[in-house]
Amino acid sequence: MNTANPRQDHSSDLYSQIYVTTHGEPLSYAIHLVRDYVGIPRVTARSGLRELHDKISAVSTKLDELYLAAYTVQDWHTLTTIVTLWLYICPDPILCRKLVQRGVTSKALQLLGTAQAVDPCTRRRTLHLVSMLSRYEDEPGVKMSLRKGNLALKTFRRFPSDPRMRDFAIATVAHSVDVEIRDYDLATGWPETITSALADPFAAHDELRHAIPILIYFAHGRSSHEMEKLPGITAFFAALSRSYDITLRCLSMWTLVGIPSLFDNMPTSFVLTPERLPPHLRRTLEEYGMDRCDSILMERFMRKLSPILRDLVKYHDLYKFGTVMAEHLVLSQYVCRYKYLPKFPVKGLPYETWKHALPAAAKVLRERGDAAHLDMADILDLEFMISCSTDPNEKLSLARAVIARNPRHGFARMVFCLEAQDREEAIRVAEEGLELCRDASPYIRRQLLRHLAQDNTQKGWFLLLGASLSDVERRSAGASCLEAVARYAGMFISEAPPDAEYLVHVLDLYLVNMLILRGSALSENLSELQPYLDRREAAQNILSYTYNNERAEPRMTQAHTMIRREYSNGIKRYADVISRLDSLQADTAQPTSSLTRDIHAICWTNWWSSPKPSLTSIVRGEVICRCRSNGCRRTDPGPRMYHCSKCAQASAMVRRCSGCHNAWYCDTKCQRAHWEEHKKKCRSS
Repeated sequence: MNTANPRQDHSSDLYSQIYVTTHGEPLSYAIHLVRDYVGIPRVTARSGLRELHDKISAVSTKLDELYLAAYTVQDWHTLTTIVTLWLYICPDPILCRKLVQRGVTSKALQLLGTAQAVDPCTRRRTLHLVSMLSRYEDEPGVKMSLRKGNLALKTFRRFPSDPRMRDFAIATVAHSVDVEIRDYDLATGWPETITSALADPFAAHDELRHAIPILIYFAHGRSSHEMEKLPGITAFFAALSRSYDITLRCLSMWTLVGIPSLFDNMPTSFVLTPERLPPHLRRTLEEYGMDRCDSILMERFMRKLSPILRDLVKYHDLYKFGTVMAEHLVLSQYVCRYKYLPKFPVKGLPYETWKHALPAAAKVLRERGDAAHLDMADILDLEFMISCSTDPNEKLSLARAVIARNPRHGFARMVFCLEAQDREEAIRVAEEGLELCRDASPYIRRQLLRHLAQDNTQKGWFLLLGASLSDVERRSAGASCLEAVARYAGMFISEAPPDAEYLVHVLDLYLVNMLILRGSALSENLSELQPYLDRREAAQNILSYTYNNERAEPRMTQAHTMIRREYSNGIKRYADVISRLDSLQADTAQPTSSLTRDIHAICWTNWWSSPKPSLTSIVRGEVICRCRSNGCRRTDPGPRMYHCSKCAQASAMVRRCSGCHNAWYCDTKCQRAHWEEHKKKCRSS
């Protein structure tokens, strides 16, 4: 401690009085005395924090003055006292944010940089304070303060044997990961440092939870080639896919995949060359049945279509043209949107292209008046809309009208699922189609199954990645969606021909979702997935001959390949870590109230219109770290905070509903605004 006389340094009277009184006394005595001097109530109880809300401005001003005076003379005893009092205030998120707004983050970082080699107690408590203040790095000026130096990283590396310092440093980096770790080159070696820390059997729950967002930040969006340079991270996420917690399993897959896209494996164009297949692949088609394979159906249709087109040019036979096109459109992939049809003769017909003849053919068919011809006319009109119209509402309106006229029109349901923005409605329409359209062609049935597998994947991942630790209902709903994926994708895989255009995509969906759904129930060598991997390899080889597809390897393929490559290694290295994390998660989880579950149930039907999970929402969300809303259990020294049932703000200011004791509110304004929803549950009603 610097023994310079503070009075000679022209310090404030308050600081001088505190210095004289606390000099040489234990830290606990200094904390008690300074707390009384600046007017801080007993903040170990919510009542004390509520009282502090009314005087936080005056208290902060006095603490700032004391800090400046003590820092000027490097009075570490008083500085540690001030840091400790700031720590007592931080458990309340509203009060903590007010400290951030008053520039406490800059002071803490300044102190942390100075205290690196001076005072261990001050250093540890200051890093603890920085880890709590960094929860609100979105406040103006905080990011700039954190960018002045990667002090958390430096402190962690300088004192790796101090478990408390490691805990606080990892929490700080997790809260400000996009600030502290700005690029890959800067952080070389940091991922390995984190994965090594995870293996510590004494690592606390919060340390484990805070390490995961850092690893997500490093791994998300990287190609398999880049991830080869980070084998420890890949092995960790492979092990995490065996967690007891389905949300963590989903998180591990999302980190490597993102949200699966409908067009990940879509072929670019069709080339009619099934005869080019090697004998073993051609034998695969023969075992399924050549007459039912897509490439064979397309080849035969093209041979049949040539004379039909000649008759259309020569005799204007729109009826024959329309019936042949309608029959084929329900048997195999779309025709008019591909570029392998013969060139259209300009002379003789008033149409720009073949597809522009579809409405005229539909009109001729519609004039026949019977249900079968009306269905064929609707198919041609829908196909023309898909090929030419850029207005999705126009396509949906026509599909709705056709379904209203004939609920068993499978092609209209397929078009609806393709174009609908409301993906929850698309799921309902597809499920009804499987039930009602029993006589639909295998191709139409497969398209409905594909949409159900894709949409349930997106819905299930959305629910799981947005579920908090205690949100049992939302997690259960997400798991049910993945069960639906396994069911619908399994049906598609069992029914599809080996050359089906979306077979590889659906197999990828099945593989990544089975890794999430089954978790530790899968064997360590993943033998249960081998038949599907063999089927995928054969399908990919056939497509490489049948389609002109030069796209890069899809993200889903890269993801389950990386997982399988590091699966055994990840189990060996991190099985104990994942087991401890699961145990700690189970101890922490608390079921949500029925009121909260009702709110979630309302939101689930609108999942498709909500913001999709992103790197920011995952790292900043509550799937793992809930510090921004309710503080860390281990690092927060104060009382538990409750959330307002209306605005979800956590604070000591929220009070329990006197009627039912199951809801909490910031004030009467929130309570009144929530009454219409709450009164059905409240006993006082």
